[in-house]
Amino acid sequence: NSSQIPYRSRYSSKDCGGKTDLHATGVTDVLQLFAPSATVYGYDSDHISSTGGPDNPMSSSFSPKIYIGTVSLGYAYDNKYTNKYESVDAAFDNYIYNTGVTAFINAGNLQNDADRQPKATIHSPGKAANAITVGAADPYLQYSPTGSLGYNYLQYSCHINPETGAPKPEIMNLAGFYDAVFPSEYGHSFNGTSSSTPFSAAMAAVLMSKNSFIKGHPEVVKPIFLTSTAGHVFNNRDTDGGAAPGIPSFDLMAYSKGYSGY
Repeated sequence: NSSQIPYRSRYSSKDCGGKTDLHATGVTDVLQLFAPSATVYGYDSDHISSTGGPDNPMSSSFSPKIYIGTVSLGYAYDNKYTNKYESVDAAFDNYIYNTGVTAFINAGNLQNDADRQPKATIHSPGKAANAITVGAADPYLQYSPTGSLGYNYLQYSCHINPETGAPKPEIMNLAGFYDAVFPSEYGHSFNGTSSSTPFSAAMAAVLMSKNSFIKGHPEVVKPIFLTSTAGHVFNNRDTDGGAAPGIPSFDLMAYSKGYSGY
């Protein structure tokens, strides 16, 4: 449904195989709303699941080059729940390491179908250690019973660490956007970790446009996001002793750190 994408001049369909749908359009809309100067390349999910991303993303075949990947797959391993590190996770880990692309992957949304996702464990490929895995937070600030102000981790957002030893998700971000650009079939809104993930990628695009030296360096971008979280998070549902992630803040990224070098 590329006809619904607001800035088609900054969208390029690559190897999509005619499978673009409303969900893909929603992801693209988030990217173009919050990083309107970025060029977005769309890839078929089967291609991404097997390879981790497009070949040679920083070669002359792409203009501009690709420095960021964002993936909002519903589930990428045989449509089955698994708590283990899978081949698709390895594909993304190797891709990030070998190409220098910074990858944002959704933590996943809890499904009622017991065969797909009976537990709120992070989806693959979000188990990739080199990726930045993103949970979803309610965009409206709330007061806790003690009077502190913060965000609620949304009930549907997966949050239990997989059996990999890496605390997941690394960050939370806002979800539940409403704008006229979103498909009318979605009520002009876009929700889930599928929205918080491209929102995070859009933040990275803006950050890279201001600090070009971090392009091609996911090992720099990831700690910037990890150390630039702000706001108390309520109901993080961290029952397994892993991370209790916060929401990344542009203020902390841009104004409280010196970008003199790595």
